[in-house]
Amino acid sequence: MGVNSTELNKLFDWAKGKDVDDDDNDNSTSDIRDDVLGDPLHSKPLAINFGSSSSPDLRILVGTNHGFLHMFKDSGDSVAESWAFMPYELLPNLVELRANVPTGVHSVYGMDSPPVAYVKTGSGGIEKAWVFTGMRRGGKSYYAIDITSPDSPSYMWKIDSDSAGMSELGQTWSEPVITLIPGWPIGNTDPETASPVLIFGAGYSPSSKDPAAVGLPDAQGRGVFIVDAKTGVLVHAFGPTSDTKMTQMPGISDSIPNSVAVLDANGDRLTDRIYATDTGGNVWRMDLPSGSPKDSTNPWTVFKFADLGGGTLASDRRFFSEPAVAQTVFTNLSEVDVTIGETTTKTKTYQNVAYDAVVVGTGHRPHPTDTSRSDMFYMLQDRHVISRSFNGAPGNEVPETLTLANLYNVTSAAPSSDADNISFGLKRGWYYGFGGVGEKSLAGASIIEGRVFFTSYVPGDTASSTQCLVSGVGRLYGFDLHKGTRSYTHEYLEMGERVPDTPQLVIPPNGNGDSYMYLIGIGAAGDEMKKADGGGGGDGCPPGDEKCVGGGLGVNRIYYHINE
Repeated sequence: MGVNSTELNKLFDWAKGKDVDDDDNDNSTSDIRDDVLGDPLHSKPLAINFGSSSSPDLRILVGTNHGFLHMFKDSGDSVAESWAFMPYELLPNLVELRANVPTGVHSVYGMDSPPVAYVKTGSGGIEKAWVFTGMRRGGKSYYAIDITSPDSPSYMWKIDSDSAGMSELGQTWSEPVITLIPGWPIGNTDPETASPVLIFGAGYSPSSKDPAAVGLPDAQGRGVFIVDAKTGVLVHAFGPTSDTKMTQMPGISDSIPNSVAVLDANGDRLTDRIYATDTGGNVWRMDLPSGSPKDSTNPWTVFKFADLGGGTLASDRRFFSEPAVAQTVFTNLSEVDVTIGETTTKTKTYQNVAYDAVVVGTGHRPHPTDTSRSDMFYMLQDRHVISRSFNGAPGNEVPETLTLANLYNVTSAAPSSDADNISFGLKRGWYYGFGGVGEKSLAGASIIEGRVFFTSYVPGDTASSTQCLVSGVGRLYGFDLHKGTRSYTHEYLEMGERVPDTPQLVIPPNGNGDSYMYLIGIGAAGDEMKKADGGGGGDGCPPGDEKCVGGGLGVNRIYYHINE
């Protein structure tokens, strides 16, 4: 702890919020300080209603860099703390936090990751509620707490690099994705009896990726872990080596600090595909096609889906945000030769092509003011839409890795003419090069109604004479998912001075009328929205509603059955 044992009680009282040092000079050391709550730098609040719509019991969970995971109760006109949890490993930070010596930088980190929850409901309300959280720069552990009784939480488990099979775990940046998979419990393929798991990137390695120079190979964080949600036990991993509980990721040398994207490709309510992005500019695809990761004929496999980084400073593009994936189809225009007799003519043909769209952007998050890199946003077509083993066996050959050369450049304009679209049809997606000096992507994207919405950050002037005046600006982009056509009359929409997050979708209630979709968390961008199509309502929005991004959620018919 770094203090004499006689000082421990005073230190713990300080952690509880007491003004033990009489900071307010009122001659009392038992009153509560004004600055009790630490900063929630990266920990986004999580709200859960333990009551009902008519009688709510709203609780809010958030972590802070003072080292606590807090739960608050929102009673409408007041908010009160229910409890707070501090991991034992963060207790030594209390001395430095209490001293509060100015350093000019953020120097103490704690529970700095957003909490996520597994909530199971029944006819009587919440039957089970578990919360999970990492630490980001605060440490290399994940914690699980049972909050089914919100006023009586119970500790479930902790995992770190000393846990069985998890030596690769780095700083726990990745927000876990809670889902069901084939093979857990062992051999199970029935969603009704599947047990929930957490899937997360293996973490961040700051010593090799924090510097502004070209990144070095990492020694930790190179992989993806799947653990049982109830116990924390390792289910399976993808990483740099192969053993009974790990499938090898060929050639991986960069950490995966980001959340993953999951997909249920066959609609059986079990996740059978995972996409992960690393700090070397690579996208990885993992397939879970059977109930056994080491099945002799249908094992779980992984391959490098895309390689979009490089070895120079300008091309050293890094992923510090999670990918998003959506199943979709587009009409591809191609040119074919038709031979009749001795005459060959070229003709244009249209074909619907199914693919899984994977979208993600690059940016060096530890250096948001960096101006040395040429960062980009990508839409990658994965035309291998069936999850299966890509183990190199006949019929299961490993697909070629996509590179920048396989993508259509929409930076200046999306394809519009027939010639453009024929060229586009030969590619496997598109990329957009950010135009601002140092402009970069630092958050995930959202796919909504055939469009992709993504944000960027443009650093301000960092000269010593102006660095306190301009913090930089955020931008919002709205592009057609398939071809990168601009959705708005402006190339981008200014959000204001901020490092923007992922655009969030909301569907406000509208009484008995139709509901519509909108984006929140976009700052001033909403006031600048002007649709490129004139707001004609083709997106399901009311005519003239420029801020609407789509009609309310509904059901689309995807096939027809005819009795003959």
